[in-house]
Amino acid sequence: MSPSILLLQTAPKIAIAIAPLLLLWLGLGLGPKVALIAIVVFFPVLAGTLAGLGGVEAAYRDLARLLKLGAGARFLRIDLPFALPPIFAGLRIASTQAVTAAVVGELIGATAGLGYLLSMGQENNDAGVAIAAIALLAALGWGLHQIVHTAEARILRDR
Repeated sequence: MSPSILLLQTAPKIAIAIAPLLLLWLGLGLGPKVALIAIVVFFPVLAGTLAGLGGVEAAYRDLARLLKLGAGARFLRIDLPFALPPIFAGLRIASTQAVTAAVVGELIGATAGLGYLLSMGQENNDAGVAIAAIALLAALGWGLHQIVHTAEARILRDR
């Protein structure tokens, strides 16, 4: 699946190719925004997951074989704990990219939201509205990043 995933990742998602297609296929509602966000955040999380699962040391896999752990038990006891730090790194990146994808989704076909407000501020030469929208979007991105960071700290502390 790697070539297919790489092809999807390199396609210009934001403004040129996928976002307008999603708008045509899914209409003007919440659907295209959610789909665009899912597409954008999928790849950093996938990359982190693959890096984490590929980074499990051979000695631990050998131990799992010696203990005759099944695939599920090995995944839960060995693979997943080793993969969690890179998975969370991907989630932190994805959390900030999700805000960008949501804004792009709103710029393309919305009548409300912070992306729409930003666009209206720019079109009306209202710097105050544009700056306020940018500040709120930055705060939202930072907040999502902090939520993932807090979850990471709690989960990795408890393991």
